[in-house]
Amino acid sequence: MHTFIWEEGTGDRGADNIITCVHMWLVAKGIVPANAEELATWDKPKLKHLVIGADNCTGQNKNKAMIKFCMWLHESGYIDKVTLLFLIKGHTKNDCDRKFNELKMKQNKKNIWDAASLDAALSEINGDGILLKRVEEEDTWKAWGDSLGDAYRDPESGTITCNHIFEFGMDEDKCVVTRRKFCDAESNSYCMRVSSKATSRACACMNPQQRAEHIKNIPLNLNVIPQPGLSAVKANEMENKIMPLVPNQFKYYYKRMDAKKKAEMEETKKAKNDKRKKKNNAKKAAKAAQKQKKQRKGSNKENDSSAANQDVSTRHDASPVLV
Repeated sequence: MHTFIWEEGTGDRGADNIITCVHMWLVAKGIVPANAEELATWDKPKLKHLVIGADNCTGQNKNKAMIKFCMWLHESGYIDKVTLLFLIKGHTKNDCDRKFNELKMKQNKKNIWDAASLDAALSEINGDGILLKRVEEEDTWKAWGDSLGDAYRDPESGTITCNHIFEFGMDEDKCVVTRRKFCDAESNSYCMRVSSKATSRACACMNPQQRAEHIKNIPLNLNVIPQPGLSAVKANEMENKIMPLVPNQFKYYYKRMDAKKKAEMEETKKAKNDKRKKKNNAKKAAKAAQKQKKQRKGSNKENDSSAANQDVSTRHDASPVLV
C-alpha cells in the first residue's frame, strides 16, 4: 500500500489533491511518464487493466473530476482498461482499511511531537508492503479538474452517486464510459467527448490527431494549486497553547506565527470583541426595554386603581336625592 500524508497547511483534501496523489503513484510505478523528457521517449507497454477501489466520498473520490481522470488514463493510451469501483454502503471495509490499522499500530503507543516522529512511527511496521510518502512543500498540487474539463463533458446529472462501477475501455470509442449500479445490473454508456459546439473549450475544434497530442500533453500544462498554508487561528493555537507543553527539542515545530499571521490574529480578536460588545449591548438594550415596559405597565395599573378609588369615593360622598 502506497500511503500519502500531508499537513493541513500543505494541502486540502479535494478531488484535485486525490488525483494528484494517484498520478504520483502511477509515475512511481512507471505506468505514466513523469515529465516532458520521458513523454518524448516513452515506449513502455500499456498496462492491461487498472482497478481503482474507493469509498463513496463525493468530495474526494466519487466525482466528475475522478471520472474524467480515469477517462484520460485510457484515452492517453497508457492503460487498456480502467475500472473505477465504489464499494456499496455497509460493505466498504477492505484491504486498505486493514493496512491503515497496521500503519497506526506504533503510532498509538508513542508520544509523537512532530512530523518526523509521526512518519517514523507509521513506517516502523512496513513489512506488509506499506510505503509512506509525505507530501512536502516542494511537491505541487495540480488542477486536474480544470484541464480535464476542456477535453471531456460532465457526466449526466444524477448518474454518479447512484452507480458503483465505472468502466473505461469497454467501447471502441475511447471517450465512452460504461456505468452500472452493481455487478449484475444492466449497464449504460455515455460519451464524454466534448461537443464541437462547445467552442469555449480547447478540444472542441481539434481533429483526431490534434486531440491525441493535446490529451498526451495535459499533465505538462496543468496549473499549480497553491498550498493553503496553516490558518492564523491554528498557528496561534500551536505556538501559544500547545508549544508550552512540548519538550524543548520539539518546540521548533510549533513556532508557526509570523508577522502576517499575528496581524490576522489581531484582526480576528478585534472582530470577535466587536461582535461580543455588539451582542452585550443588544442584550442590555433588550433588558432596558423590558424594564421600561414593566414600569409602564405598573404605572398604568396604579393610574387605573387610583381612578377607580376616586370614582368610589365620589359615589359615597354624593348627597341622597329624594324623588
